[in-house]
Amino acid sequence: MEQTNAAAASAKPIRCRAAVSRVAGQPLEMEEVEVAPPRAHEVRIKILCTSICHTDITFWRMEGLHPSIFGHEAVGVVESVGEHVREVAVGDTVVPVFTAQCSECPDCLSDRSNICSKLPDVHGFMPRDGTTRFSSASTGEPIRHFLSVSSFVEYTVVDVTHVVKLDASFPPAMACLLSCIGAAWKVAAVAQGARMRGATRIIGVDLNPDKFDVGKRLGITDFINPNDTGGKTVSEVIKEMTGGGGADYCFECIGSASVMAEAFQSSRMGWGKTILLGVIGSMAPIGIPPQDLLPGRSVIGSLFGGIKPKNDIPMLAQKYLYKELELEEFITHEMGFEEINRAFELLAQGKSLRCIIWMDGAKVTDNGDSLPEARSREAPMAAGEGKAPTLAAEEHSLPPHEVPVENSSSEKSSDNSVAEVVPEKDAETPAAQDTTSVVEDKSETPEMTASSEKPEEEGMLLQRKAMRLKRKQLMRTAKGEGAPECEKFAKYYRSLCPSEWIERWNEQRENGTFPGRL
Repeated sequence: MEQTNAAAASAKPIRCRAAVSRVAGQPLEMEEVEVAPPRAHEVRIKILCTSICHTDITFWRMEGLHPSIFGHEAVGVVESVGEHVREVAVGDTVVPVFTAQCSECPDCLSDRSNICSKLPDVHGFMPRDGTTRFSSASTGEPIRHFLSVSSFVEYTVVDVTHVVKLDASFPPAMACLLSCIGAAWKVAAVAQGARMRGATRIIGVDLNPDKFDVGKRLGITDFINPNDTGGKTVSEVIKEMTGGGGADYCFECIGSASVMAEAFQSSRMGWGKTILLGVIGSMAPIGIPPQDLLPGRSVIGSLFGGIKPKNDIPMLAQKYLYKELELEEFITHEMGFEEINRAFELLAQGKSLRCIIWMDGAKVTDNGDSLPEARSREAPMAAGEGKAPTLAAEEHSLPPHEVPVENSSSEKSSDNSVAEVVPEKDAETPAAQDTTSVVEDKSETPEMTASSEKPEEEGMLLQRKAMRLKRKQLMRTAKGEGAPECEKFAKYYRSLCPSEWIERWNEQRENGTFPGRL
């Protein structure tokens, strides 16, 4: 405790760069801000890299939330900690997450929820005292936080309940994606989750056919473009493709009330389940007739993919190391912090899946290659079609693996389908070119399709091979050479998992209950 208090007392305000949103829908302004020291139960983090999510764009377009520092996908290093912080220490690699986990309240202790009931949901400010740690360096004007993270800044302050520790050797860009599993890249995450659960048919729906090549690599088997259905609705097409019954599971990913209703209509009678993942920017009601619910269909929501961040993000990191979870495919661009407005436009126009923004524009990538600023690996996607794809999938068996996108995994059926429905253009999801003011310099953005065999692809393949090689080396180092298999296993898990998990496993071995619940 004395060491923690001393560290907290020695922390001083830091001045650094931040991309501040001052006017709704207008380009972010690069400013110098002052970041206050962390208070009790808080952690100040030096951001290594961040990325942009559709949720950032949704709130960026809203009135009344400015000035704000947006961003909620990031990875960083702990710079200082406040009093009563014991989970992490200065120098630890961490990912800040928008979902809290205090590990004390009834909801955190329950397997049925990933919503912490201890900390209030305070929009724009720190959760414990309702104040901000950001201010303008020139005027002293307070600047709002966003989703308890605020990562579009070189240093941020986060409550310790929103911080997950990872091994320092884990690739930063991949850790950045794990910080928001099931959010803006949720469609591809749903596809992987369905595939891991044994889905034999996964149908994606999107207005942009250029995304289908990426979808195929992630396990999507069929695709529907709402513009090419011959006047039929998406739900009618999905029912035809599934023998008239509809999909067992439907996932809506963009946050549109009309698409949510269409996803529900795509589910089958009796046991069809529709899971809402998209963050909706309006208060529009979902048009579902009550009588359509009576035959056994249901609608539920899922926040943060239904996972508990402190428990499950380290497990997802393990799945990535074992090649059970694809992450590289999501990264279509990498660029420096000063180009964040260009990254906003690429995502708003549907020209990127994930853009990794490095605070140091000359940052070395995970495979050891230098990262030129504004490096692009984009597939040419039509402007104004920045909508998440939809998935519909049929599965015939559901092995007992956890799905990262759905909280309730206990229900099974003999003929399960997973369906995820995506956008039709409506008033709730206006075309990106009508709402964004960010300008892209297309001369700096070489286009490349996922299936083309241009010279640039050879470099991409070499980079991915190098990344896989590094991943294997990390695993071999963690496991040790020449050790018995059981010792390798234990050493490897110690390198990935929190110490309390190891202690719990040791207790279970002693009392004969291993493996048991953590």
